[in-house]
Amino acid sequence: MRNLLLSILLLQSLHFGAFVQAQPAPQGSLRAEADSSRSYWRVLTDAGSRNTRVQFFGKDHALLYQEDVPEKWIRQNKRNQRRLDKLLADISANQLIVARLKTEELPAEPVRTGLAPATEMHEGGVIKTSYQFHVTINSAGKVRLAVNNPESLRYKIEIADYRDKIVYQEFTSHDQYRRYFDISPVIGDTAKVILTIDEKRFVYNIRREQRGSVYSVDPVIAKR
Repeated sequence: MRNLLLSILLLQSLHFGAFVQAQPAPQGSLRAEADSSRSYWRVLTDAGSRNTRVQFFGKDHALLYQEDVPEKWIRQNKRNQRRLDKLLADISANQLIVARLKTEELPAEPVRTGLAPATEMHEGGVIKTSYQFHVTINSAGKVRLAVNNPESLRYKIEIADYRDKIVYQEFTSHDQYRRYFDISPVIGDTAKVILTIDEKRFVYNIRREQRGSVYSVDPVIAKR
C-alpha cells in the first residue's frame, strides 16, 4: 500500500506548499466529514514540520490507513482527487476481507510457561523483555494468538496477505490477549501475522501447503 500511495506523491513538485487540507473526496465538502455513514480521505500539509499526512477514513470516522510523507505536498487538482478516490476505494475494498476474518475471544486462562519470551541483543548480551507471545495455526486455517504483556505496552496486530497488503489491523494494550483469527478466506498460499511492540516488529510467515489444506507457521522473524 505504501508504494501505491507514494506513486501519487512522487509525481508532485518537490517545492513545499502552504498548509493544505483536501476535502473528503466522495462528497467534496467539509460538512460531509461529519457523515459517519460515508468513507472519505483527508490530506494535511504542515509547513512548519514540512510534512504531508494522508489519511483514509471508513464509516464512523474509523481510520483505515495513514501515511506521513516528508518534504512533499499534494497539489489539489481533479487528477489527484481521482487518484485519491481510487486509493480510498481500494483500501475500503480491503476492509471487506476484514469482515470475513472471523475472530473469537478466547476464555481467560493462566499464563502458560510455554510462551517464549521475546529477546533482543544489546552490547553482546541477551536481555529478556517483559512481553511474551505465541502464534499457532490449525489445519482449518485458524490462527491462535496469545500475548502476555504485564507492563501493558501498546502493541499492534496485523494480518497481511500474499501481496503484503494489510487485511486486518488492531491496536491494543491488554496485558493478556487471546484470540482466534480465521485466515482461510485470505487469498493466496501465504500470509503473515505481524506484531509490533516496543518499536520492534515480529513477523510470523504462514504457508498453506499445496497438498490439502494444511497450514504451517515459520519461526518468527524479528525486525527493528
